[in-house]
Amino acid sequence: YAAANWDTITNNNFKNGAGWGLYYQSGTPGKVAGNDFTGCNNAFFLQSASSFALDSNTFANNSVNSIYLQSCNSLKIKNLNLSGSGSGTAITLNGGNNNVFDSIYSCSRSIGIRLFNNCQNNKIIYSHFAKSNTAISLDNSSVQNTTIQHVDFYQNTTKISNNGTSTSISA
Repeated sequence: YAAANWDTITNNNFKNGAGWGLYYQSGTPGKVAGNDFTGCNNAFFLQSASSFALDSNTFANNSVNSIYLQSCNSLKIKNLNLSGSGSGTAITLNGGNNNVFDSIYSCSRSIGIRLFNNCQNNKIIYSHFAKSNTAISLDNSSVQNTTIQHVDFYQNTTKISNNGTSTSISA
């Protein structure tokens, strides 16, 4: 559990945690990289962060959430493999604007990326979703102006559940 004022969280072993591997509440870390979250029920929680980039961490077989973002803005989540064992969600965004999810690979998850609760102007680009129940879920009309571009889908039950407004989808 980390609460604000931690600048760098690198090269840690958070494997097989029953709770959260890393719970960062109310703030923006300087760097989170090189950490191993394999087997955690919930891997990484981040709240009220802005202008932050997350990549170069290991996420595998997280049974509930790999990455849960709450009220986060202008984040760059990129180059991550968030594969699982058939359950859980790779990335959840619960409120947040102007975030970019770039080069995300999600396989065998219930949901690849889920956006809900006042999310605006977010982008999901150059990503790959395979064998999910739902690859991308835009849960309600408060999810607005989402861009989904250059995304590949393979053997998902539902590619995009789009209950958002003004969604742009292109190949």
